[in-house]
Amino acid sequence: MSKNGKYFFHLYALLLATGLRIGEALGLTIDDIDFTNNQININHQLHYRRIDGKTQFYCDYGTKTKAGMRIIPMTEYVRAILIEQIKIVNELEFDKTFELNGFKNFIFISNTSKTGKPLYPSNVRRNMKSISSKNENRDIKLPIISPHILRYTACTRMVESGLNIKAIQSVMGHRDIKMILNLYTHLDNNTVRNELSKLHAYAKFTPFFL
Repeated sequence: MSKNGKYFFHLYALLLATGLRIGEALGLTIDDIDFTNNQININHQLHYRRIDGKTQFYCDYGTKTKAGMRIIPMTEYVRAILIEQIKIVNELEFDKTFELNGFKNFIFISNTSKTGKPLYPSNVRRNMKSISSKNENRDIKLPIISPHILRYTACTRMVESGLNIKAIQSVMGHRDIKMILNLYTHLDNNTVRNELSKLHAYAKFTPFFL
C-alpha cells in the first residue's frame, strides 16, 4: 500500500468502524480523543461551504442534530487506527499553529501541503473515485461511492452484528430511531432467515404433525 493510500485507509477504516459523518471525522482533533477512557468526543464538525461569495473551511460547535453531540466508546480496533494516524501526522511537516475557529491539532490533515489544514471533503471523494478507477486489475470491481455510503454500511453492519438498536442510535447520533430502521438497514434474505432461526430455537416450535 502506498503512503497516500495508507493515509486515507485510516480515515475509511474509522468511518466504517464508527459510522461518523465525514464532517465529524475530518473535524476530529487530538483533544477530542480520550485514550485514558477510550472514547471519542463528538461536539463539532468541519464544514466547507460558500460564505459571502467565497468557499471556505469553518468548524462550529454542534452537529447535524442535538443527538449528534455524543461520546463514542472506542474499540481496540478504533483505538489502534487513531494511534497510527496520529503517529503519521506527527511525522509530517506542517504549520503547528494553524487554528480554525479555535480548533487545532486536526487528526486528518492534508499530507501534501504544509498548512495544517484538515483534508477537504472533495479530496476524500476524489480519492474514493481514484480507487474505483483501478478496477481493470481487480477480479471484484469496486463501485464509485461517497463517504456517506460508508456511514450507511457501518450502520447496517452494526444491525447485522446484533447490536442493540438504542446503542446504535447513540453511536450514530440519530435523533429518531426510525432513521436507522427505515433508511440505513438493508438486510438480505440470508440475514432475515438467520434471525428467524433464532426465533425458532427460542420458542422451540414443533409442527403439530411431527
